[in-house]
Amino acid sequence: MKASALCGTDLPYYFASTDTLGCVPGHEIAGRVAEVDRASFVKVGDRVILNTQVGCGHCDECRRGRVLFCSEMKTAGVFGLDGGHSDYILIPEKDCLPLPEDIPYDVASVIPDGVGVPYHTTSKLGVTSLDRVAVFGLGPIGLGMVLYLQFLGSEVIAIEPNAYRRNLAKELGADFVIDPASTDALSRVLEITSGTGVDKAIDCSSSSVTVGLALASVRKGGRVGLVGQKDSPVTIQDYTRTIIHRELEVFSSCGYNLGEYGSLIRLVQGGLPANKLITHRFPFREAPEAYKSFSAGNTGKVVLIH
Repeated sequence: MKASALCGTDLPYYFASTDTLGCVPGHEIAGRVAEVDRASFVKVGDRVILNTQVGCGHCDECRRGRVLFCSEMKTAGVFGLDGGHSDYILIPEKDCLPLPEDIPYDVASVIPDGVGVPYHTTSKLGVTSLDRVAVFGLGPIGLGMVLYLQFLGSEVIAIEPNAYRRNLAKELGADFVIDPASTDALSRVLEITSGTGVDKAIDCSSSSVTVGLALASVRKGGRVGLVGQKDSPVTIQDYTRTIIHRELEVFSSCGYNLGEYGSLIRLVQGGLPANKLITHRFPFREAPEAYKSFSAGNTGKVVLIH
């Protein structure tokens, strides 16, 4: 392993009193092939990004690149397979994705989540440079949304109570940042958009408050993307008037399609500054300090480096 990024999904397991995860965490991984067994195309020394959603490789969903829907899928670092917060990881050859020489390992480790999720989500939403987009929640995924939307040329309104991450979003290109703790976020979005609402809204937090705000902030006929992953109850007030009468289109998004990998690499090689998402780098031996910093919330992406 050369670089393994931390994700919010790692934190509950890291701080749990017992090993409820059952495997080594870490699912945003880049490294170099150390050893192979009966490999057909990967060789020792190859630079790779790992596809950590490991499917069977032969079902219809896997062949379409939608490994997430494979009935036999396991996820390295999350479910069933050891992940990248270690010296070595064992993974099938088919899940070793080629990493060009001009992309550093640390940047490579954040491409699947930090670039892949925004790319996949905005593609489903049909975001263009003409759109105004509100992003609710500026954890690492939300910050990646801001970076990619700015790269597309969209106008970005970012909503987040954490001051550090609001400031980082501004550095990444957000046109407006809103502190929902001190400002009525919905009123401010409507003020910015002259009362019409944004064209698209993306919820990266998954709280009942932010999902409701995302739905309320879009214009009639607008589109909403739900990306945040938390096991929290969500109640939609006045469902009929909020969604049905306004003909909203609501999408969910989880990860990225494996067939999009080539596009992600070309985006980074073409100038998307994914390196700006990384605010902290720690050597592997300082993993406890890395987790402590990340859990405090005053970071962007945190990466463990070998």
